[in-house]
Order: sequence, then structure tokens, then C-alpha cells
Amino acid sequence: MHRAPRCPRRSSSTPGRRNTVPTCSACCCRSGCRPNAGRRKPTGSSPNGCRGGIVNGDKFRKIAALALLGALPAASALAQPVGDAARGRELVEQNCIACHGVDGNGPVPSFPKVAGLHYEYTIKQLHEFQGKRRPSEIMQPIAAVLTEQQVQDVALYFASQRAVPVDTVDASLLPLGRKLYEDGNSDSGVPACAGCHGTEGRGNARFPRLAGQFQEYVVAQIQQFAEGKRTNDKRMMQVIANRLTAEEVQAVAHYIASMP
Repeated sequence: MHRAPRCPRRSSSTPGRRNTVPTCSACCCRSGCRPNAGRRKPTGSSPNGCRGGIVNGDKFRKIAALALLGALPAASALAQPVGDAARGRELVEQNCIACHGVDGNGPVPSFPKVAGLHYEYTIKQLHEFQGKRRPSEIMQPIAAVLTEQQVQDVALYFASQRAVPVDTVDASLLPLGRKLYEDGNSDSGVPACAGCHGTEGRGNARFPRLAGQFQEYVVAQIQQFAEGKRTNDKRMMQVIANRLTAEEVQAVAHYIASMP
């Protein structure tokens, strides 16, 4: 009886034991490879376009084109304008100083401290004011007239400023506020604030810096999330805000304000 030739890609098996190593893949055996002095020799094309395990010309060109397209966003991002902190300060002095102060720490507790916010986070918020995805009768018209270069200039300037903690907080609320910030409340399903905003409250490109923020502003934002008036967070803060009690809101806001 004629025995069919074995594929050279099969691993040798121990006599008396069944070989459990799989045969060659589709781009080898199924394309018609046959043993030839211990080497495989392709004799046809496989359905996936390979010839003897090597990508054919058409498929290679498609892969190369896709790779080039994939690289375009990165190249495009490099071509975007880069923020200039000096120009950003000039814009702040013209448009932002009354609410946020020249250094971003602000004189009015109802307006946020923006000093030390991450560059990318501030850009995102300004874009969302421009696109009316974040409501504000004050910020929407201000953001609407900013060019993309100016958005980046202002964001870089505020990112370079040092945030300072609030002078006056209710010390009696700090123990509960700290517990919520560091550990959350497992009974009500409130996660620790530190999980997103960092143990020191410094935030990152996606989540804002909280350390030193005015407690009045923090309370107002939590209330907006809870009431569905602010929705630019993919519902993350909306869910959390609705699980906090009034006492917890005040406690965590005062603890955040006290953070250096």
C-alpha cells in the first residue's frame, strides 16, 4: 500500500505514541506543500493568499496600505499646533482673570481653580464647551471664539501653574471625607476618588486635578452630575453622584479642598 508523504512541518513523535502536534497551517499544507529533501516547496496558492507561508504581492500591498493609514493619525497629531504658555498668559489676562485669577487659583469659590489641570484635560473641556456638550452660560461663549491654537496656549499656561489649597475648611468633616476619597463606600457602591484622580488628587489627562479645589465648586459639580445637568463624563460621575448622601458630598468636598 502506498503511504502518503508526511508533511515536514509535523513534529516527530515517539514510537508507539500518537503525535499530538498539529499539522502545518493553511498557508503551508493546504497550499499543496510536499516533502522534498526535508524542505517544503509550495506548489499553489492557499485561500488566504499565501504562497508557501509568504504573503503574496497583492496582500502585501494591502497590508502596507493599511499600515500607512494607521500611521496617519499619529503623523497628523504631530502636525497640530503646540501650546505656548506665554501667549496663554496673555489670553488669560484678557479673558479669564476675573473668574479664574491670573495664576488659575481664582478669587471666587463658585468658579473652579484651573491651576495645575492637565494640558489634555483642559483642552477637552474647552472643546466640549465649544461643542455645547458641557453646559455653561459663561464658558460657552468664551470658548466659542478661541482658535485651536489659543485653546492649546491657555491649556498649557494653566498646566504650568501651581494650585494652592483652600484656607478654610470644616475640620470635623475631614475624617469622613478622607475615608470616601481613599476607600469609597462599599455599602453604597461608591468607589474611591483616588482610583481615578490619584492618591494625591493631581489627576491626569482624563480625570481632573481635585487637590485644593474650592469645596463650593466641588459640591456644585456633584449636584450637576446627580441631576443630569452635566453629562460629559460617559455617565461615570453621574452614577457616583447619585450614590452619595448630602453629608458625604460635603465631607469629600472639604477634604478635597484641604489637599495640598
